[in-house]
Amino acid sequence: EKVLEKILKNIIYKVPLFLITFFVIEYSPSMLNEIQPDSEDYLNLHQKRQSTYYLIIQALDLLNIDLIFFQKCFLSISIIGLFFLINKKTNIFLSSLTYFLIVSNIYYTSFSKTILTEVFLFSFINLAVFFLFNLKNKPQLIFFSLCCGMIASLKPIGIPIALILMIFAFFKIDKLKKIPLIIVVFLVPNIIENIFFYNHFNKRETVFKDVVAGKLFFMSGKDSF
Repeated sequence: EKVLEKILKNIIYKVPLFLITFFVIEYSPSMLNEIQPDSEDYLNLHQKRQSTYYLIIQALDLLNIDLIFFQKCFLSISIIGLFFLINKKTNIFLSSLTYFLIVSNIYYTSFSKTILTEVFLFSFINLAVFFLFNLKNKPQLIFFSLCCGMIASLKPIGIPIALILMIFAFFKIDKLKKIPLIIVVFLVPNIIENIFFYNHFNKRETVFKDVVAGKLFFMSGKDSF
């Protein structure tokens, strides 16, 4: 009876909020086009990009799930996870305010409507923070570590973010024997990404030189250059 009551409670409170969040994202104006200059690299696997997002795209395509629809759903789930976490740790006013600030940030939600890794990076960070404050059992540890692993495997900038989250987790857990589990699960997405990438390429390239060239090109049009 308690399990059934918990399930019904989750349905009553969380499903409507998910639907509201999804429709707010769906009908809010987008500041980004679906296809960005970098999108082609992710759609066709490129040496300059980590392959995790490409694998996600291929998996969704295999399951006949629309990528943009899935991104909106995934971001919505991660946002309501933050809402319930903040509500649990503080109060309904602060959690509602945070929720409103997030969903009303159309630049932030616009990433769910374009083919870039940012939406998954943001979503996995949201979920990792949610699980960071709920490391009570093995499934929660696994989900937290998996989120951190996905953060690190999506973009190079995700690696330091994931490591910082894991360091916080090491201080929060009550038993040192849980640390190997966190590390092993964290490594899984990164090992898969590396195996897949190096099955297609001999070495990684970097986007750093392109970023520098782009910045110089932008600056060259300034009077202060």
